[in-house]
Amino acid sequence: MRKRKSKKIGRNDLCWCGSGNKYKRCHLGREAQSELGRQEAINRYVKRSRKGQCLHPDADPKTCSGRVIAAHTIQKNGGLNHIARDGHVGSFLIHPSKLPRSLRDSNSEAHSVGIGEASTFNGFCSHHDNELFAPIDDKPFMGDMEQIMLLGYRAVCHELHSKRFAFDFDQRMREFDRGRPVAFQRVFQRTLSSRDSGIEVSINELTDAKELYEGSIFNVKPADFSYFVVFFDRHPDLLCSGVWQATHDFRGRKLFDLADLTLPASWLAFALIVSGEGGAAVFSCPTSHKDSVKVLSTLDELSDDELPHAIVRFAFEFFENTYFSLDWWDGIEDRIRALLKQRQLTESDMVFGHTEYPRRDDCLLDDGMRAVDWKVNSKIVSIGGAVVQTNRA
Repeated sequence: MRKRKSKKIGRNDLCWCGSGNKYKRCHLGREAQSELGRQEAINRYVKRSRKGQCLHPDADPKTCSGRVIAAHTIQKNGGLNHIARDGHVGSFLIHPSKLPRSLRDSNSEAHSVGIGEASTFNGFCSHHDNELFAPIDDKPFMGDMEQIMLLGYRAVCHELHSKRFAFDFDQRMREFDRGRPVAFQRVFQRTLSSRDSGIEVSINELTDAKELYEGSIFNVKPADFSYFVVFFDRHPDLLCSGVWQATHDFRGRKLFDLADLTLPASWLAFALIVSGEGGAAVFSCPTSHKDSVKVLSTLDELSDDELPHAIVRFAFEFFENTYFSLDWWDGIEDRIRALLKQRQLTESDMVFGHTEYPRRDDCLLDDGMRAVDWKVNSKIVSIGGAVVQTNRA
């Protein structure tokens, strides 16, 4: 049986890669062009990372302060400075201005980051950042609804900014198959398209989540949110802020497959912060996000003795935006440092579908690691619309 010949693409046809450009202005003869080097990719990344936009719902040239600032997702004063050593904290995430080879890889080690650079993103103008987040930046965290919602909102905005940046940067990455064989070009473009499909879905979901948080903050109405707050007796040795697609629970079950783009993900906001003389871990999610509610329910099943260690596992397993005390890091056992590093690097190199550290389904189960000695003082819990329960002194 004779094979059917594939239709030859014409110079003025749309390019096969899906860019929307004509073939002659896109991939025609690209294999003969000069390659773009790694350093150029890094330079483009750094340049793009410095741009941003104010995500406040009322953002407008008339209401914004005129420029977008590097806003902290983790409070600098009253937060990072409490765990800093000589103005620096530890991290595995490399700041864009100091990229050597990649953001993170299996050879990454914990390094020192100045608290002025740690946990920043260009997501708000100075006016809206100062005005909106004053209740959590200028006041001790007491666990009231406004503070819980603002912590969640900041995390959602940070992730939305990151996803938009990733999508935009991928479009600039499209030409990095220059000088490569046509077969490589097709795999490269197909991989980016697949990745961007997932990013686009996440952007839409995060935009919806952002609007839900805005409804609870700006409309001053009781929103249908679930939350779990636990207070500790001392400042945590690590701080964190982020939002997570709820994929695993604390019973060791996998809840959701990120590869399935047909089902909406459940988003769960998380912050580990300094609170007065102690600290707090703050989780929140729309109650309609059922998998996130399941995660909170399994977290609520843990004893007070188990909670601090479960939260450390959770932060290192799922959040890049985690910063820690260098004194604490230097003082823990080598074995514990190795386990935490492995968690922090899990599935960190997934752009081309490869990782040295695949994620286990039981990743949140107790592994016996005891890296902190925090004690639980109290909790504030409202899960699935149930009546708020608190044992805060």
